Amino acid sequence: MPRMPLIEVKGNYYDIGFQIGSMLKKQIKKTIKIPEKVAKDHQFFKINYFIKTAQKYFPYANKYFPHYVTELKGIADGSGQDFDLIWLLNAEEVLVDMYFDKCTSVVLKEEDNIYLYHNEDFESSFANNIAVVKADINNKVKFLSLTFAGMLPGSSVSLNSFGLVQGINTLHPTDSKIGVPKNFISRAVLEADSIKNALKIIKNKERASAYNHTLIQGDKALSVETTASEYKVLKIKNNFFLHTNHYLTKLSKKGEIPVRSVFKYNHAMDMLKKAEVIDKNVVMSVLGSHLNDYPICRHKSKIDSEVTLASFIVDCNNLKMYVANGNPCKAKHQEFSL
Repeated sequence: MPRMPLIEVKGNYYDIGFQIGSMLKKQIKKTIKIPEKVAKDHQFFKINYFIKTAQKYFPYANKYFPHYVTELKGIADGSGQDFDLIWLLNAEEVLVDMYFDKCTSVVLKEEDNIYLYHNEDFESSFANNIAVVKADINNKVKFLSLTFAGMLPGSSVSLNSFGLVQGINTLHPTDSKIGVPKNFISRAVLEADSIKNALKIIKNKERASAYNHTLIQGDKALSVETTASEYKVLKIKNNFFLHTNHYLTKLSKKGEIPVRSVFKYNHAMDMLKKAEVIDKNVVMSVLGSHLNDYPICRHKSKIDSEVTLASFIVDCNNLKMYVANGNPCKAKHQEFSL
């Protein structure tokens, strides 16, 4: 596998977006076609329907996060792509959410430090169309974030100069509505200076849908499950914590339970509980597991268009991110630091 690209950007929100769009221009030309590819499989509607539906979310994002709308406009201009198509790519609630389960995360407390391990799963067309973005926003905050070409940073694994780490897992709430797209919520967290202020962002009452946010800062670690209308905060007190793509709290009453997610969770939990000592090697064996019909380490197949695009180890105390471009069973991790 090729090395994971590093994109370094600096300036205001439009500048950052324009630089990302320019540097990932070739990649965005490919990823902009993903919604159209997904729409072809839809039983009733064509791509123009989803473009028009996505526009209904715009006023909500513009109300709370106009600066990130500006950032997206920069991405569109820098890449030379139509803004409406860039917008649809970022409003995952409209089309993409119904097709993909996505990721696996493990939080491990070890030797006075906290580590976040994560497999990033998504549509295979994003393979080699991702990059780590290192951003300096108006000389006020810096962040590192794995970013899908054409999308806002924040919807995977990120860390910022305030020492805040965020890991994202997809959830499938049944109360989704037109509102602030979840990628704007996760993007905003990248600039939060504390877990407390990150929670204020996540609790936005007009959010359209939901993510599971793993938040780590200093010696504190939380798992925040949300639906469009509710949230539940879990303090991570044990030496390890696992999350896939279904609700672990009472919010399960307002969420779908994907079969793949349950299989992944049960298999990973079984491996972790059987280990005499849970360390890096054990967790990496979990992320690299191919057992059963629902492997945690996912490779492209004829029946499954979702793959493991990248794998992470985040050293939360030292604010270092180690990223493997591709499956953790094959690719080597590269170090990224602020």
